[in-house]
Amino acid sequence: MIALYAAFGMLVQDILGALLTQAQARDKARLAGLLDASTWLIALLTLDWSLNAINSHNEVLRWSVIGAVSVANYVGSNLGTRLGARLVKVQDPRNSRGACCAKVRKCNASCGEENA
Repeated sequence: MIALYAAFGMLVQDILGALLTQAQARDKARLAGLLDASTWLIALLTLDWSLNAINSHNEVLRWSVIGAVSVANYVGSNLGTRLGARLVKVQDPRNSRGACCAKVRKCNASCGEENA
C-alpha cells in the first residue's frame, strides 16, 4: 500500500512541477508561487513514504516502491507537460506592453507604438 501512496505522490508532484515550469516560463507569478508551495508539500510526503520503504528490511516493498515511483515519475512528467500546454496560457501581449515591445525591435500596432 505504501508503494501506491509514494507513486501517487510522485505522480501529483511531477504534474504540478511541469505546470510550475510552464507557469514560470509564461510569467504567471501567482500561479507559479501556488504550484511551487503545493509541489514542495507533496514532495515532503512522497519523500517520507519512499524513504521509509527503501530503508525497511522488506526487499519486496523496497523494489516495489522504487519501481512504482519511477513509473509515476515518467507518467507524471509526460502528463503534466500535456496538461500545461492546455491549461497554462500565454499572456495576451496587448495587456502587457513590456512583453511585446521590449523583446523585439519592431513593434506591431497592438503594442501601441510605431515600428522602430
